[in-house]
Amino acid sequence: MVAVTKKMRPTPYVPVVNVVLTYAGAEYPDVEITSLAVAVKNDSKSTNPASPCRSCRQIIANYQSKQKAKIKIYLVAEGDEIYAIDSSP
Repeated sequence: MVAVTKKMRPTPYVPVVNVVLTYAGAEYPDVEITSLAVAVKNDSKSTNPASPCRSCRQIIANYQSKQKAKIKIYLVAEGDEIYAIDSSP
């Protein structure tokens, strides 16, 4: 499991998914990535989960194509709900 903190992000404009997949691919080049969880701490009272932005979705699609396998995406809300999304390679 690879977790990204604010300290690992070089700038606020670098997608976190890019950081995670680049790190995981470099540190564990022979390991297939099967799932990715997106969780945020929400300061508002919303319990809706955050989803990957368009840029992050493209990065995920590129990585799936590279490894020729799907990556399951989990969206985690502030409450108890977890949403699972199947993506296409």
